[in-house]
Amino acid sequence: MARVASARIDENGKLCGGKQGDQTRKELMIQDWYSYPWNTYLVCNDSVIANLAATYIENICNDNSYGYNQKARTTGYMSLLNKTGKGGDFDCSSLVSCCYKLAGINIPYDCTTRTLRSCLLKTGKFTEYTDKAHLESSTYSKRGSIYLKEGSHVVMALDTVTNNNVVVNKETKIITRGIDISSYNKITNYSAIKSDGCDFAIIKIIRKDLNVDKAFVSNLQNLSKVGIKVSGCYNYSYATTVQKAITDAQKVVAIQKQYNIKLTVWMDVEDKSLMNLRHGLIDIINAYKKVITDAGYYCGLYTGQSFYNSYIKPYVKDLNMTSREMWIARYYKGNTVMTLKDTLDYTKLPLNNIHGWQYSSKGKVNGISGNVDLDEIYVYTTTPIKIVKGKVNASSGLKCRDKAITGNVLTVFANGTEVQINSEVNGWYNVTANGVTGWCSAQYIKKE
Repeated sequence: MARVASARIDENGKLCGGKQGDQTRKELMIQDWYSYPWNTYLVCNDSVIANLAATYIENICNDNSYGYNQKARTTGYMSLLNKTGKGGDFDCSSLVSCCYKLAGINIPYDCTTRTLRSCLLKTGKFTEYTDKAHLESSTYSKRGSIYLKEGSHVVMALDTVTNNNVVVNKETKIITRGIDISSYNKITNYSAIKSDGCDFAIIKIIRKDLNVDKAFVSNLQNLSKVGIKVSGCYNYSYATTVQKAITDAQKVVAIQKQYNIKLTVWMDVEDKSLMNLRHGLIDIINAYKKVITDAGYYCGLYTGQSFYNSYIKPYVKDLNMTSREMWIARYYKGNTVMTLKDTLDYTKLPLNNIHGWQYSSKGKVNGISGNVDLDEIYVYTTTPIKIVKGKVNASSGLKCRDKAITGNVLTVFANGTEVQINSEVNGWYNVTANGVTGWCSAQYIKKE
């Protein structure tokens, strides 16, 4: 049986009036799929966004600072948006719409069960099914998909079912390291750059006067020759109006078509002229991205952490960018080499699950004279993993601990409770049931 997540009811069994947060661990809940008079089933066609939305709802449901309260249904989203750490509340529709808003779908974060269907379908990113096969069982469940009874209730699927086997998408992040360069960087030996551990390069495409960067063509050709992937190009933006942003983006598209290439376009937003534009900066970025994506190219946003916090974050709810479309600069402990043996600690970055991180502006790379920017770019891959189910076989109940053998007791599962077995270590299962994940003695769980 596939799992679903939803906001259900407050601790008093009412729609409103309860305390903030989840008092019963059942106000927001992960549970097995259940039959309901669903009248529409909506599948997100972008698996990355769908997986991200499902991850958001899982994390929220497992955080007891978030609960159910229909009259305070937007407070949970505002707490997440502002990162206050104070928690908040949802109802069923605001929880689902919030998670897709956070994942990058441009819909209101406070949709109702009456408006959610139309809001999602208008984005063009969802396919609707209304036949009995999709509505009356979890046979066609896909992670991030939505079961909706308009005007009544909505849940989000957490698992994908393939050939009647329940699977979840296990995500892996692959780290690659490289450089971003322009005509200001003096290249002395492209082969030496490759030998120094460079996996990719992002190259400047146009100058302030909108002419092609003087080193663009040579960098494009010579980096590829030595086996360094040119993964993108960047445009340092001076656009202070929407029309200027559109003109700049059109020029970038024209250059790519001229050279018959298809590189990711990074809008570099950090210039002093862009400060204090307030919501106007969001309009500028959105307009730029629309030109690029309408032309069939991927578009992302590069900026520094301080600039993001000061001039973008206050209006980020209206930004048509997900965290995975962002490349953030925050310089890290003076690291100046590309062949670091450790994994960089970026916990102080303003966003999780970003596309890339510029960790130095003073890098030293063989084949480049002077300083150069150093970057990490992340490739996220998902692998379908079959879920293993089991049932508690302990007449007096089974303790679930936060770690094997000696951990603190999180809860006691009643005899017969169905659990998902995540892993096994030395006779102990890591399991999930009733919204709780922890460790139980394997001898008291019978695999199904």
